[in-house]
Amino acid sequence: LALFRRDAEQFAAGVTRRVEAAVDPRAALTTWIDEILGFAYDRGRAQRAAVLGTSASRGSLDPDELRRALELLVVPLTAVLTAVAADGTFSTASPVDDAGHISAMTWETSGRMGEAASKAAKEAQRAGLLSFVGRALDVAMVDRATE
Repeated sequence: LALFRRDAEQFAAGVTRRVEAAVDPRAALTTWIDEILGFAYDRGRAQRAAVLGTSASRGSLDPDELRRALELLVVPLTAVLTAVAADGTFSTASPVDDAGHISAMTWETSGRMGEAASKAAKEAQRAGLLSFVGRALDVAMVDRATE
């Protein structure tokens, strides 16, 4: 539990720092998505998540602890969507709900990318997610891979 909590808090703090350092809201959103998708790219991060994500590990964790870890990661995403809803940058009716949906889609895509046979297949899934989120928010997403 202590290991899981420490890793979750450190990862969430790092994600928050990188999102806050983004140059604009679209870049902040793309940064958040890429941080979560990083589980499919970063071997060390993926291995650590695999150990902590085993049914034995998850079974030993209180469901509230898992929920808390996910909530820590959604905080910077919700902050971005809340800020841009106020200034009209994105079309979002409900930043909290939209953050939850984007989070769920991103985690699902990360899982699929982890099973992808090639880097090209992973990139195609990432591009599809960015396109979908962009259409949902009525904004062109930043593709850091081609910046």
